[in-house]
Amino acid sequence: MKTRTETGVNYTGGEQCRAVLAVWAEKRSVKQVCGELGISGKVFQLWQERAMEGMLKALQPREGREEERGPALNPRMKRLLDRKAREQEGRLPRLTKRLASMSALPETAANPG
Repeated sequence: MKTRTETGVNYTGGEQCRAVLAVWAEKRSVKQVCGELGISGKVFQLWQERAMEGMLKALQPREGREEERGPALNPRMKRLLDRKAREQEGRLPRLTKRLASMSALPETAANPG
């Protein structure tokens, strides 16, 4: 996407990125970049701020960005999974008791044959 500057020239995000990185890497000064591109220092400052915001957002841990994307599961799916987990929790004690009672049986009664 191109953005229009005060001079009416459009610059792509890639061009803006290269300009900001050239200054950050100390390859060129702000004055040089602004002169080459025909932009004001104010426009360049806006590009720098947007670049910094984008980097900070990109480097945030993904867990911190859940509120932007919404929850990983929709509410209906979460309720279904929670219900299934509760059902499994209820069955586990019964299964444990059953296995314990089976292991307490004499070997011949558990394995006829």
